[in-house]
Amino acid sequence: DSNKQKQRQRKKSIVIEDRDEDDNEDHDEDDNEAPMIRQRYLQHLRTLSPLPHHLHVLFPDKNYREQRPTSSHGTSRESSPPVVVVPFVRHTIVRFAERNPTWNVTVYDDDDMDEIIGMGAKDGLISMEEKWILVGNETSPASHRK
Repeated sequence: DSNKQKQRQRKKSIVIEDRDEDDNEDHDEDDNEAPMIRQRYLQHLRTLSPLPHHLHVLFPDKNYREQRPTSSHGTSRESSPPVVVVPFVRHTIVRFAERNPTWNVTVYDDDDMDEIIGMGAKDGLISMEEKWILVGNETSPASHRK
């Protein structure tokens, strides 16, 4: 049984195909066949510039690394030393930045996103109604701030 699993894994490795894309031969693709990558597609990929090393993170607060202990009234105690937030942040954003020191990491908070959405409405990418649903207004709070 484990031999069959190993054979399936080997078969699923990527196969580079020499056929031209206009070749209309039918090929049955079942779970045991490796995905085919056409030469023309690979040549196209080689013409593209490399991906920028920039991670954009959306987080409600730019102080995503810090969490201040709260008082019994639910307010943050500013004099308390900050502590690292939930494991999610430590295992995702922080770990990514540590393992990829040459990458730029930009964190956008809710206010940044509201501004970006507003620019999208101004430029006609979204309607004003959509903007107010996302960002909120005097009578209705933003959906992400409820």
